[in-house]
Amino acid sequence: MFIMLLLAIYSMALVEEGSLPLLVERFHGRVIPAFLFIIAFLVGVWAIYPFFANAKNTATTSIIEGELGQVDISLEALRNMVREVAIQQDGVEDIKTELTAGEGGVFIFLRGKVRPTVVIPRVTEELQSIVKSYIEDTTGVHVASVKILIENVYSDKEAHSADIITEEEDDEETVIDN
Repeated sequence: MFIMLLLAIYSMALVEEGSLPLLVERFHGRVIPAFLFIIAFLVGVWAIYPFFANAKNTATTSIIEGELGQVDISLEALRNMVREVAIQQDGVEDIKTELTAGEGGVFIFLRGKVRPTVVIPRVTEELQSIVKSYIEDTTGVHVASVKILIENVYSDKEAHSADIITEEEDDEETVIDN
């Protein structure tokens, strides 16, 4: 890049005719300028790379393939939908979602915490069923599996402090709305 810029400046006669050979002679065999040029080149490549790279390789899955064409949905959109429906489940807290699309459909993996008062097998079975039916009914995407990992159980103290924080946030929102 530097050489191209230098040749462009030289070609437009913005520098004297004999200055290019002097410049080349001055830098020949010098290590420090070589490293500086390499760093400048790498910074230049790093700066222009986003313009030549694909926008964002968004992972998608197909919803409909019809006469008029194909309709896809991003896994990020599905992830947000899963997160929203999972958070609404009573006793489920702090849900993280991972999705992968494969031959058999979408594979959903949920990680989170539950309150100590819930019956874990019942809540997780309901959560699997709700997530699967919601995604399939809403988007038409086949859900191959919904796996759940309960990472922890909120202690009564954590659950109580989370409730207090939520109530304080609700109060603040009410004050702002007035």
